[in-house]
Amino acid sequence: MTTRSRIFISHSAHPVDEPATQKFLTALVKALAATPDLEPLVDQQDLQPGDVWLQQLYAWMGVCDAAVILLSPRAILRSNATWVPRETNLLLWRKALDPRFVVIPVLIGGLQPGDLQDHPFIADARLTDLQLAPALTDLQKRSRIVQALRDKLAGSPQRRVFDPLRVLVEDCLQRYAPQASVSATLGQHYAADAWLPYQQPHQNLSHKMVRQAVADTVDPVIRDVSAGSQGDAKLGALV
Repeated sequence: MTTRSRIFISHSAHPVDEPATQKFLTALVKALAATPDLEPLVDQQDLQPGDVWLQQLYAWMGVCDAAVILLSPRAILRSNATWVPRETNLLLWRKALDPRFVVIPVLIGGLQPGDLQDHPFIADARLTDLQLAPALTDLQKRSRIVQALRDKLAGSPQRRVFDPLRVLVEDCLQRYAPQASVSATLGQHYAADAWLPYQQPHQNLSHKMVRQAVADTVDPVIRDVSAGSQGDAKLGALV
């Protein structure tokens, strides 16, 4: 069975306040859903009654394989427009952790690159370094988005759901745990496990810890590697 790449869509579409953006979003979701190897994640379609919507959105941003950011006037220019800028920065943080992560910002509803320059939350994101495609028609933009996602994700290694978490754990170990503590913890808890034997110790340990993150057995691993952490780093609390 083919694994579909999950595409998170950040937007501020509203059928009354911004019907053109709503029309664009609906057509984009339909185009993505019709593509065998792509699966759109969008709040209007996939959130169910009773869902803890904030946690669900954060989870989607953590596990998606790529993201499309719809930059419309309602998303950027209205006085209380904070949610799309917040999602933008979270998604760009993921891209900073993993350059393979695909982020496609799209200007719609007449928004221009200059509208981003003085935005307090968007200006520093350097979205103009990415492809905004302001001169295309909406149909052309949707076609380009779908094709770009297929091209960029095709043949790439499938990202593990917990890759961002593993990067964070690896960084904490690299910063705060002495090499001797990491090696000793590996030997004590994973000596019989040959998985990823050629990684550096802190990389190897982070993979193993995240792989067993939902098991109680990871707790003593955190305790032991934290026992040798430097100063007041509080490695155990971070991990």
